[in-house]
Amino acid sequence: MFKKKQALCSLIMFFIFANGQILCAKEKSLIERINDLEKEVLLLKEQIKRLNEIDYITVTYPSPSKLTGNREVVDGYHKIQGSFQTYNQENNIAFMKKCIASNTFIDNGKLSGIHKPRFITDGKYGNGSSWISKEENSWIKVDLEELSKIGKLQFGRDRLDISRDYRPRQFIIEVATKDNRLEYCKVFDSRDFCSKFSGEGQYTNTKESLRVTFSKPIIARFVKISFLGATGIDELEIFQP
Repeated sequence: MFKKKQALCSLIMFFIFANGQILCAKEKSLIERINDLEKEVLLLKEQIKRLNEIDYITVTYPSPSKLTGNREVVDGYHKIQGSFQTYNQENNIAFMKKCIASNTFIDNGKLSGIHKPRFITDGKYGNGSSWISKEENSWIKVDLEELSKIGKLQFGRDRLDISRDYRPRQFIIEVATKDNRLEYCKVFDSRDFCSKFSGEGQYTNTKESLRVTFSKPIIARFVKISFLGATGIDELEIFQP
């Protein structure tokens, strides 16, 4: 009987110890989560402060980045649809970064081979290496992989000036430190900027880049651009101040 009581006491002590360890682990995990949340709050406060410090935003239409290499055509495509050419990616922090989209153009019931989200940051201008939305109110999103200072960004439809459909119309730029729907902060809305962006008219020609420049740098890891109309983008470039 004594041995049974001793075994029972040992078992009870084991459960008490084990539960204590679990509680300690949970408490530690909770403390770590609180610390992470505090860091996120500080980052958001800093972002809000920086956004409030932005005195102005300029929109310009510069020439494309310098072309490099030779113009090529994707196998199986006519040069009107499949042309592409590399450009100088110097200082472009979006180059080869992961890019996703809410949807993508479907050609004859299947995804097109020349219009994919990953082509938005592949370092090539032209319709032959671009993304086209399947519908209106679509978005693209780039992960810069780390918190980065953003001074300006630019994009265009077809900097080789061949394809002239799906030109960008109204758009919204949002940024975030984490890819969480609640954390995205709107930093630019073309509808509020000037009369040039009002209505449904296409406001850029295909060869121009559309550049948005911030007077103070924005700190973010994720950049999201939403397009109100059906849109085609051959390349998105992001630069530090």
